[in-house]
Amino acid sequence: MVKIQDLRGKTMGGNSKRSKIKNIARHHSATDVGDVFSFQRHWKSKGWVTGGYHEIILRDGTVQLNYDPNVVTNGIYGHNNTTYHICVVGNGNFTPAQEKAFDERAKYNMKRFNLSVNDVNGHNEFSGTNTACPGIDMKKVRARLKGYKVETPKSKVKSETTTKGTIAYIQKTLNDRYGLKIAVDNIFGPNTKKALVKGYQRELNKQFKRGLAVDGIWGPKTKSASVNIERGAEGNLTWILQSILTCKRYDTLGVDGIFGKNTESAVRAFQRDNGLGVDGIAGPNTFEQLFS
Repeated sequence: MVKIQDLRGKTMGGNSKRSKIKNIARHHSATDVGDVFSFQRHWKSKGWVTGGYHEIILRDGTVQLNYDPNVVTNGIYGHNNTTYHICVVGNGNFTPAQEKAFDERAKYNMKRFNLSVNDVNGHNEFSGTNTACPGIDMKKVRARLKGYKVETPKSKVKSETTTKGTIAYIQKTLNDRYGLKIAVDNIFGPNTKKALVKGYQRELNKQFKRGLAVDGIWGPKTKSASVNIERGAEGNLTWILQSILTCKRYDTLGVDGIFGKNTESAVRAFQRDNGLGVDGIAGPNTFEQLFS
């Protein structure tokens, strides 16, 4: 069974309802990382009241359950009244854990909506669309759902010298700076988040003599040891702040350890999206939400 994060009631909108579902649509996010809360910033900028997807499958295979089936979301123009939308985070490259999760969720939803495999379609297979989404050959996906053996996508984990991307840079820097050995795969997952917490704990110990256990686990002691970081700050704590914001798809326009206006804007956007006081200062509560 896949891991489910039930976020129904915590996501934007969801007031428009329907009674009939005729299709399941697969999407991709066209991003390397992200989750429903980071995607909501984009949806809100478009003036949407409700988000795009009923479910989002994260890079580690975790499924975010965002809306009940009877909610009309904004996945495909002209088809939303009868379509259940599932988005797989990625840009044409997906992990085996994601494919496993998609198969499990597709089969579950096919059963409860009384649909066939042929009712599972990619975004670009719907009439009136012109898009590369969902970034995968849906014929192979449907063959897999029917039980045929189809080659499983290979993991995108590569060597440190060949993997590129902002998250890969963050992962490599964490390894080099703090003596860690996490995979440099340009995928933000639990190990990268844990490594960022370790870096944060180590910097608090080094700069402020906090005496924390460097275990990568966010808890009350780490929160109480936290300091406020604000515009004008420079150094490794700011770098860690920029890194976790970037991994959560809040663009600081550079991970350089300098807290300027772009980092402040990203902090404000994150605080606003997560119900925090919006002051642009990264303090204990902001870091707690970032590392949750």
